[in-house]
Amino acid sequence: MAKLSASQQAFVRRMAEGEEFERHGVDLLVQRNDFEQFFDALAETGLFNPTRNPQPLPADTVGYFRIPYWHILDYLKAVAKRSGDESDLVLAEKVMEVIRTVSRTPATDGTFADNYHTTRVFAEILSLVPTRAVTMNDIDLVPLWFGGRFPSMVGSTLAGGLLRHFVDSADPDDWQKACRLLHHATAIQWKDEKELGEGRRAPHGVVEDYWLKKLVNEHASAFGSIAGNAAATILLDRVREAYSEDLDERASWLSRPAIEDHQQNHSCDGIVNIVVEGLRDVLLSWTEKDSPTAKAFIVPLLNDKAQIVRRIAIHLVDEKFAVFRDIVLVLLSPSLFEPGHLHETYRFLKSHFGEFTPEEKKATFDAICALTVEGGDDANVRLRRLQRLWLSAIEGKGSTEAGKRLTDLRADKALGGMSSHPDFHTYMESHWGFGDSPYTVQQLQAFADDGSLIDALNAFTPMTNSWNGPTKRALVDALAEAVVASPERFLPLLPKFSEAKREYQCGVISGFKKLWDVGEERMKLNWDDAWPKLLNFFFALITPFAFWEEAATEDEDLSPNRNWIPPLISGLLEDGTRDDKTAFHPDLLQQAWTLVVILLQRSSADMGPDPKDSMNRAINSSKGRAVEAMINCALRICRVEHEATGTHEKAWLTLQPAFDAEVAQCKNANYEFSTIAASNISQLRYLSAEWTKNNFSAIFPLEIPANCLCALGGLSYSPATAVVYADLVEFGVLDWALRQDKTGEHARATLLQRIGLAYLWGHEQLDGLRFTYLFDERRADDLIIIASYLFSVSRQELEGNHVEKILAFWERCVAWARSLDVAPTKLLSALGPFSCYLSSVGEREHGLLVAVAPHVAIYHNADRFLEALERLALGNEKVVSEVFGQMLTTYKPSFDIEGRIKSILTTLAQCRATHVHALKYADQLMPHLPNMLKLYEELSNAPQS
Repeated sequence: MAKLSASQQAFVRRMAEGEEFERHGVDLLVQRNDFEQFFDALAETGLFNPTRNPQPLPADTVGYFRIPYWHILDYLKAVAKRSGDESDLVLAEKVMEVIRTVSRTPATDGTFADNYHTTRVFAEILSLVPTRAVTMNDIDLVPLWFGGRFPSMVGSTLAGGLLRHFVDSADPDDWQKACRLLHHATAIQWKDEKELGEGRRAPHGVVEDYWLKKLVNEHASAFGSIAGNAAATILLDRVREAYSEDLDERASWLSRPAIEDHQQNHSCDGIVNIVVEGLRDVLLSWTEKDSPTAKAFIVPLLNDKAQIVRRIAIHLVDEKFAVFRDIVLVLLSPSLFEPGHLHETYRFLKSHFGEFTPEEKKATFDAICALTVEGGDDANVRLRRLQRLWLSAIEGKGSTEAGKRLTDLRADKALGGMSSHPDFHTYMESHWGFGDSPYTVQQLQAFADDGSLIDALNAFTPMTNSWNGPTKRALVDALAEAVVASPERFLPLLPKFSEAKREYQCGVISGFKKLWDVGEERMKLNWDDAWPKLLNFFFALITPFAFWEEAATEDEDLSPNRNWIPPLISGLLEDGTRDDKTAFHPDLLQQAWTLVVILLQRSSADMGPDPKDSMNRAINSSKGRAVEAMINCALRICRVEHEATGTHEKAWLTLQPAFDAEVAQCKNANYEFSTIAASNISQLRYLSAEWTKNNFSAIFPLEIPANCLCALGGLSYSPATAVVYADLVEFGVLDWALRQDKTGEHARATLLQRIGLAYLWGHEQLDGLRFTYLFDERRADDLIIIASYLFSVSRQELEGNHVEKILAFWERCVAWARSLDVAPTKLLSALGPFSCYLSSVGEREHGLLVAVAPHVAIYHNADRFLEALERLALGNEKVVSEVFGQMLTTYKPSFDIEGRIKSILTTLAQCRATHVHALKYADQLMPHLPNMLKLYEELSNAPQS
């Protein structure tokens, strides 16, 4: 190594003075072409000393830890890569010696350093240095790297390139190193699993399942080619260990139903699957590479003590039948038909029985006939079932006597039915949705064309005790899809649907509703022709009193019933009246209103008082949908008359009785109307401002809290207007609501936002009733909501006095905060973004900024505050310096993505009065921000003015 200059030696010594100096030094070194020349000096200075490997540090949250990064690792990795690129064993040995020393040196408490960053990089280094530089003893360091309290990251490196580094080598010694890595990577830890039963244990891998599976899947074939015997022996031991618990020894199929990749295997059972797949694939590859040697290894496994191993061997015979062709007669013993071998033996016979010689076929048949079962009352039945199962595997494959015997057994009704998956002890299936429809969309269209649709629908009866058969619900959905696909076929049939069962009436209505909702599909139908037919159909359905008296029963498939029909009709009536451009003809409005009144009077009002989620409950109830249809239909009627006559008073008089009837019921009942009427309060004013004013106290009945709270929940979904706000104040609703703890969170927030908006309008004053109440009652959370709203309007075009009002609110909150024993930090933090409204910094602004600066970082408002400080810094350096210093008392940034901190410090450093402060702040930030040391050096030399 070349001798370093005095300045270079000083540079190395400086790196040892602290974490930030080390990080900065490494960043500079790895950019040099001769960085390896510094290795000895770094070692002599102690930068590779194991004591510098950081230990876990407690995080702010109890029970959590922060794992610092050892920055010298980046240098070691760069040197390792160069040694590999240049095949420099001397340089590689230096790096490896550091790894050996650090890995084997315990921490002060006697344990090994628990730093997963360090062990991950060490594993990466093994994949970078020349393979000859890595000894078998070095490979044996890997188990140390798997240890520790925290999840290891070594597994990802093993799977990502380390193992491949040795597997791809042409040196057989490296293949042995690869096998040793495989041995360590597949190590098993046993952990108590109480949910499995008292004293039960479960195997777990030292490598995370994802990475171990990737490692095995990507390298097993290569191991079979380069080191079949060694790799197979390792994995064979792991398989025996993983299945060594008593239950797995007797019934390995519980953990691994099939040796091949199969959907019945349990992906959640990590290690027990991975080692089986690894051994299987290594043996398959080895058999292809060197079949005689592999065969000599595999054949004894057919008689192994471990059931899972025998199953793997049977699978190998099945997959490589040509190789094992000569052992078939030996294999065909009663032990082949052991229950634990079911899947593999069944699969083997089904695949290859047709290739057997007559002698082998007879031996198979004789073995099946010679099977026995344990005694008992039904022993004969169980034996015959067992024979039937095995004979089904060889059915139709050239054995006449087997076929005859199977026919006799199938004719025996005492044996019952046979599983559709006879090669599995248990077979799990799942499906989602509502099953299959007995008829396709095309078939339903054909039924519609030939006039048999209603009969076909009504005649369908689902199979009993069948979890995966066709269902009514699926048929209803198919009917709706058929309507969407060709509505003109089904429109003429609507009168006949009066004879259909309720679920299919619901299905046809759903189809037209879906057709309307999907804009591009809507054009398929002439709606001017459709609406009269639909309204007539609705009228025929819901006018009879018997419809409403009918019991609505639910089946296990959740098929639609009578209760589904009214809200669907309400939804379509709302669709047909909401928008004048797409509304049905005015001539139909009277019929529609008649339907609305029926729906209002008879739809079930089953919503309870729910102030926290009243709107969601209301719009998803039958009565709520009827109220929505009522309001939209009434608005359409009034708009039509207003356009024709210039007024709609006459139309309103015909509608008013229905509204009177509904509002009169809002006394600890009819919560749907309370909620939806309040959400449409501006629309009600259009219908009749006088009626709305006269009934405001009935819509928001303070004496009936349940209805009033629901109405406030609905109001939160209506636009804010000055007129409605004035009514809320006049009728005492606003002051009442502010004093209620049961108001829904969303409802209260929107009320407070309305107060903030009214403040900007000039309808509220900081010394008025509302704000006085909030400050006197210390409603800090409410003030935060108002503050957030006042900040949210910052991107809108504000009038001149609006900004002054916002600053006055800021000032009032700060003054109030100073009067408290405990500062309302969350509110002060929420005021930080108000800094966006400052265009200059005077004494007033200075005080406001200093008041909130220590708090902005606490609730994630630091970024917006920094944005304002960056904008204000030039020309206001002294004030910004003081404010930034206050901010740093609590602000510990982890990044400066947009460079605002750097910009602020640069501006301060260029001012003579604040230059020293800028350096001080940069020094404070060094432990938290990368590259702050470099910025410190730049600021030290910054020109000052």
